[in-house]
Amino acid sequence: MFEKGKSGNPAGRPTGSKDKTQQEIKQIFQQIVDGNVDNFQNWIDEVAKKNPEKAFDMIMKIMEFTLPKLKAVEMKGLEQREPITIVVTSQQAKRDLERL
Repeated sequence: MFEKGKSGNPAGRPTGSKDKTQQEIKQIFQQIVDGNVDNFQNWIDEVAKKNPEKAFDMIMKIMEFTLPKLKAVEMKGLEQREPITIVVTSQQAKRDLERL
């Protein structure tokens, strides 16, 4: 029986490291995304014509696999908060946002 808090394999994979399968899947998915950038835009534009919310959801799901996850950061001591500016370059996305 193992003691609580002690590994049965002390020479095992380091804490926080990713296994090879996970890394390979992420690389394959990245290649699919990279090879279909133009198609993704067309697909999202088509979905956005009927359902802008679903198109936004599609974008968010794609981002989960392509961008690193960010940690929340608490900022203290800010006297004045600056407004956030979001630049939308797609004409269809601009029209969809104006409708919301």
